[in-house]
Amino acid sequence: MLEVDKEISNANLRKFGWNLDLFNEGTPFNSHYFYFKDYRTGHVQILTVTKENFESIAPPTTIAIGDCIGNIAAILHKMATQQSLSDLEKQSLVPTLVCYVKLTSTYRQAKAKMRLEDRLHFMVNVYPEKRLKNVNACVFRPFVVIPREVMVSATEFQEYAESVHKADKQNRPEWFSKSKR
Repeated sequence: MLEVDKEISNANLRKFGWNLDLFNEGTPFNSHYFYFKDYRTGHVQILTVTKENFESIAPPTTIAIGDCIGNIAAILHKMATQQSLSDLEKQSLVPTLVCYVKLTSTYRQAKAKMRLEDRLHFMVNVYPEKRLKNVNACVFRPFVVIPREVMVSATEFQEYAESVHKADKQNRPEWFSKSKR
């Protein structure tokens, strides 16, 4: 990223309550956004992928969505606990994230409504899978929003995440139960 692009990105991220170290690639104007609220740790994360890079990645036909979730969950947990990511984790994060997103019905529904110039704002609530003891065991709850601004502010994202969480607790109580399903 050019220094001027980095400055513009940093200013925009600060304006919306995010930190540059949480920004992944591209600028706010040529990227898709991925927001995570991890209810296992309370950690909030924003990642971006350039639209060009996003479109260039096709999910392999042999990968299962559960494998993507497991890998992303492990990386999110490391980020939340401020552990260093290995080179492999750094290299695999974007392709794994894009594969996960493209395998969801949430993305397919949003894509059908998006125009070419639109930026995707894909949000995921990460709920602990209480019936399993593994720290990375979780349920991903994706949803998409269409913001009026270039990106969703950190405060707005927390509000969206909490609203969906509240609805999920009411409509999907099995996700929050310790008993077997």
